[in-house]
Amino acid sequence: MHTQQIVNEKITVDEAIRKGRKMLLLPRILLLAGIAFFTQLGLIYYMICKNAQSSAGRVLQVQFGVGVALGFFLLVYLPFLFWSKKTTQWKLWAFENVRNVHELMHVAKRAALCYSPGTFLDRLQIQSKSERERWAALQGKFDVEDIFIDAPEVPPQTVIYLSSSYQIFNIIFNLLCVGVGSFLIYLGFQSLKTSWLALVGAAIAIATLKSAITLTKSLIARQPQITLNVKGIQIQQAELHSWADIKEEQVQSESRHKATVWVLKYNYLNEHQKLDINDLAISVTGMEKLLRVYRGRHSAMSNKS
Repeated sequence: MHTQQIVNEKITVDEAIRKGRKMLLLPRILLLAGIAFFTQLGLIYYMICKNAQSSAGRVLQVQFGVGVALGFFLLVYLPFLFWSKKTTQWKLWAFENVRNVHELMHVAKRAALCYSPGTFLDRLQIQSKSERERWAALQGKFDVEDIFIDAPEVPPQTVIYLSSSYQIFNIIFNLLCVGVGSFLIYLGFQSLKTSWLALVGAAIAIATLKSAITLTKSLIARQPQITLNVKGIQIQQAELHSWADIKEEQVQSESRHKATVWVLKYNYLNEHQKLDINDLAISVTGMEKLLRVYRGRHSAMSNKS
């Protein structure tokens, strides 16, 4: 029993997540494609029902209705069953073989590999009696706190910059807008009646050219946005914030103008710190991993002192 426990703890959260993404890629594609095709069948059936006035039309309605029912079974139910079974298989394997189940649950929900117990999407999954019993037997692992497991691939210090691809895309977009503004200026000078176009074009060209220049300077300068190491977190050129004075560090989503923005948030000496990370050259899961690793290394060093 003890040997099995040691083996189980060799699987890291990152390894489990990578395997989950591979296992569930095909089921997700089949399910989404099936739903898309079935939706098209449903729309065709609706049009048939709407125009079925003659006896021949009603016969076609019945025949196509049978096809829609069969399509639901083949295109929606079977892919859903496949996805549900693969999701359950991965979840049981992952939570049986990973030591830090709290971290795994957090990252897995972020990656949409599983859902919080008791939620609608969790209850929607089809599970056998033995699978439910295996999951129930794993609940005791959630009573044990996670331990810090270092990640050797994480360097002593990580410097995060703005995403170069994001900046280049915005530079190109702004230059295209400069072109649009210049064309409006040209049209505006063609006639006195459209002279207002020249003013609009000039405003667009000047604003977007200024933005393109600013983005180009930022791309060339390549200033660090976040620096993380065992000592703490440094935001841009501000002072280093020590882990000893940092509390509740986390990556959270915020809704702004109907869009989702991811931000790094933490409290430093009772002051709230926040920085958008959407435009940075790092993923949400990557940032969460760095926070966990550097915080863990700091705690391990403090315990040794």
